[in-house]
Order: sequence, then structure tokens, then C-alpha cells
Amino acid sequence: MPEDRPPNTQDLSSPEAAIRLLDSIHRIQLRFIEDAADREAFEALLAILLELTDSDYGFIAETHLSPNGDPFLRTRAVTNIAWNNETRALFERHADEGLEFYNLKTLYGAVLTSRRPVIANAPATDPRRGGLAVDHPPLDAFLGLPLIRGGQLLGMIGLANRAGGYDENVVDYLEPVRTTCSGILHSIQIDRERAAADRALDETRSRLEELLDERTTERDRSRERLIEQDRLAFLGTLTAGLAHQINNPTGAILAASQFALQSTSEVPSEEAVAAYREALKDVEQEAKRCGEIVHGLLAFSHDRTRSLSLVDVRDLAGQIAERVARRFPEAKARIRLEAPARAVMAWTHPLEFEQVITNLLENALTIRPSPSEILIRCAQSADRAHIIVEDDGPGFPPGSHSEIFEPFFTTRLEEGGTGLGLSVAESIIRGQGGTIYATDREGGGARFEIGLGRAPQESGAVNESETV
Repeated sequence: MPEDRPPNTQDLSSPEAAIRLLDSIHRIQLRFIEDAADREAFEALLAILLELTDSDYGFIAETHLSPNGDPFLRTRAVTNIAWNNETRALFERHADEGLEFYNLKTLYGAVLTSRRPVIANAPATDPRRGGLAVDHPPLDAFLGLPLIRGGQLLGMIGLANRAGGYDENVVDYLEPVRTTCSGILHSIQIDRERAAADRALDETRSRLEELLDERTTERDRSRERLIEQDRLAFLGTLTAGLAHQINNPTGAILAASQFALQSTSEVPSEEAVAAYREALKDVEQEAKRCGEIVHGLLAFSHDRTRSLSLVDVRDLAGQIAERVARRFPEAKARIRLEAPARAVMAWTHPLEFEQVITNLLENALTIRPSPSEILIRCAQSADRAHIIVEDDGPGFPPGSHSEIFEPFFTTRLEEGGTGLGLSVAESIIRGQGGTIYATDREGGGARFEIGLGRAPQESGAVNESETV
């Protein structure tokens, strides 16, 4: 840089200067259209500004805010005026990301704080100066132009050492360039904010996807746990139900066996032999019943329904009553059957029907082991066979009629009740297309009424005395 420079005599108001300015703006716009954020584009813009103003060096910087809210500058383009090894290393190290300037008590700081152009043609004595580093190239004149768009300070242009200094004519002459530079920085900031918003959106979307994956995984795990719990609950219900049903015939087998043993002696009498034979028949019957229960369980596991047949429920109910009474000799209960003289036919499965009636009778005997009376009444109407079981026990707890057929509902939990007997009974009857209802017996006790379909050929007029 020459020490003695003649004053700048360029007429900035001449047509030639206007043409140069328009051409420069055109070149600036073309360069930034290619790549608005390219460091080389800003360096080309700085070169144009130095050319237009005949300045020695300068910079274009963008404003940022420090963590405490104070503005600082980060250069987009700066003339390399490194004057020693240290400044050369600093320049090379920060050339790509830009040099940063924080000291506002300087000429460029005055531009940021005032947001107005700053002209200093005697920088060494200007009260706004910040001083120069040792061996810094001379600063004979300074022009700082703020870049403002929409009231927002976006950055500044700094130019130095124009021959003859700077004045308002230079400021006015560069106004179109300032406007163009402000627009460029504004576009860059918008793009940067948009990119930041896109990144934030991508991060949010990614996080939401992770959360969705986590929730989906947790949902799948919960579903698997629920399925497993359902399986365990089903297995528990099935096991308890099976145990409940098997306990009935095995109890009968045990009672019949004990009775047979008690009926024998070294020289058995005819009566003892007859009782012995009767007990063995019960053993045989109940053993077959165990097999039928297991067979029914297998059919259930394969989703098969048992075939129904036409059964005389009057005769079958009498047989069931006799067997149950023999199993509960200590109860001294009276099980009475009321039925018409002729058969009461219904579509049912004998074993399942026996399970239902046995369960109702045993419940009545268990809940009141003292002497009691149980009535089984069989009758028929035009299209239904009716079986009613009544007892004179304590009846149902108040408000429990809608719950007694629910699985695991029991009033005998402390006595070992499972709450499955009535649930199984209802399932059997409903599965056969029948109905079963529980009501209070008049005078106290429980009353169950079962309705089963009759065979078509058995439908027709019946005596009023046979109806329920």
C-alpha cells in the first residue's frame, strides 16, 4: 500500500460511475444466485466494493448475539492483512468459519450500537476508535455501513483507506449495494432458520418415531402379557372346572366303595350282597362318568359340541337323586321327586344333564348339612321340558341373583367353594339351547328352573296337571 496517495477524484455522480454500480450489482446478484452462502461469493462481493470505492481493504460481516445478548460480528469475507506469523495462522485457522469481533468500543462497534453509517477520516484521533495492534497495517480512513432489513441489524460492511477519505457521497453511492447486501444476508438468515427448523422438525419426527416404536413395542409386549394372562386364566378356570366336575364322581366312587366294604362280612348275608352289588354298580356308573367328563373336555378343546338325544329327564332325575342321597347319608336329607306318570322327554345329553342336577343337589346338601328337604319337580309344556330343583336352605344373599352364574362367584369360599359349579351348569344348559334361572323359593330357600327343548313328535296337548 503506497504511503502517499493522491486524493480520489472519482465523480460518483457521473454516468460512468452509475454504470459501474449497476454492473457491479448485476454481478453480485448473479454470483449469489449461484450460491448465496458461498464464502467465495462474499469475497467476490468484497472485491467489488473495494473496486467501487477504491479502498485498500475491508470486510463484510454478519451480526450474531452472544449468550448474554450482546451483538458481535462474524466475518463473511475479509481482506487478508495478516502482518505476522501469529495473525497469518489466525486468519488461516478461521478463514472458513469467519473471524469474530466482540469489542464494541471500536469504530465498527459504533456502527453496531448506532445502527448508522460511521465515517472516520482521522481514525487515530477519533474518540470512537479502539486502537490498532502492534504492526497492524495503517488505518487512514474508515467507512462502516450497517446492513439493515425490516428494522433488523443483519451485519455491516467495513472499508478502509480510500484516497481522500470517505464522505456522504460514497454512502449514498453505495446505498443500492447496501440494499442488495442486506437482502442477501436476510435470505441467508431465512434459509438458515428454515434449515434449523427442518432439523428440529426432523429431530422431533425422529423422536416421535422412536416414541411410537417404543409404545408399539410396549403395546405388543402388553398384548403378549395379556394373552399369556388370558391363557393362564383360562387354564386356571379349566383346571378348577375339571377338578370340580371330577370330584363329584370320584366322591361317589369313594362313598360307594366304603359302603360296599361296610356291607360285607366273613359270611355275607343276602342283604349285604345286594347292597354290595348296588355299591359296585354305583362305582361302575361313576367311573364311566369320569371317562365321559374327560371325553367331554377333549371335545371342548377341539371346539366340538356333544350330540343331543331324546332323554326321559324324569327317570334320569330319579336315578341321580338316589345316587346323591347315598353319598350324603349323614345329611339325613329327603330328596323328593314330583313328576307325571308318563315320561318327560327332552333334548339333552345324559351326562351333562346329570352334571347339572348333581351340582344343584350337592350345593343344597352342602350349604345345609342338617336335615332338609329337596324337591325335584319334572313337568312339560307344549314345547319345553321343565325341571325345577328347590331346597329349604338359607337361599341367596340379597342382590346376588344376577351374579351366581358368574365364574368364581361363591358364598362358600371359606368352606372351599370354587364358584364354578353353577357357571358350568349354566354353560351346559345354554349350550343345549335351554334356559336356567335362579329365584328365591317361597317360604325361604333357593329355586332353580331349567327349561329344555322337546322332540317335535312329543309336542302337543298335555294335561294341565303336568304343566308348571
